[in-house]
Amino acid sequence: MRILFINKFLYPNGGSETYVFKLGSYLQSIGHEVQYFGMEHEGRCVGNAVNAYTKDMDFHDGRFFKADLFRQDNLFQ
Repeated sequence: MRILFINKFLYPNGGSETYVFKLGSYLQSIGHEVQYFGMEHEGRCVGNAVNAYTKDMDFHDGRFFKADLFRQDNLFQ
């Protein structure tokens, strides 16, 4: 089976990354093709065959979460 894991980080950063990397390693060991997609980062330890990633983004400064974007009337039209 061909499997694509999508996660924000592709380097050891916490519990979700540890789980994804261990599960991916196990699935590869039993014969599955495993690829990963996430943000580009210098510490990336897994990847994909086409070397395609999103740019490294910082979500802590708030510019991706503008109040007008998430107003109820914008979400439910």
